[in-house]
Amino acid sequence: MNARGAAAAYVLTFLTAEIERLVAKFKNETATTGRADLNDYRLGASRAIQLTLSMALSDRRRAEQNHSTGTALVVRKRELVAEKFDISYSNRAAKKERHSDAAFAGYRYGRNVRLQTGVANQNADRAAVR
Repeated sequence: MNARGAAAAYVLTFLTAEIERLVAKFKNETATTGRADLNDYRLGASRAIQLTLSMALSDRRRAEQNHSTGTALVVRKRELVAEKFDISYSNRAAKKERHSDAAFAGYRYGRNVRLQTGVANQNADRAAVR
């Protein structure tokens, strides 16, 4: 396995463990035991992480193309606005979940996973449930 493959395997392992940690917390805090609810929660968290990764990748590519400090500031401002107001820049229509409350809760928790530091933002994680 090359370095990229090893890094991808590490990220996959980290994200899987992080989602399962969030599921356990959700399960304890809501007393939810239904498989469908827990799977919807996982799906919501996965979608939030996927959106974060997609935005980071597109912003990085855009910044590399422009090589401009001004552009980097605009990209960062877009990220901050999207986080503050929970805005999605995806063109795809959202798929309806059977248990939208669980999926939304998973999405809110998933938005707090920070890949830059390799750990979840614990304070935002706690606030999302309240």
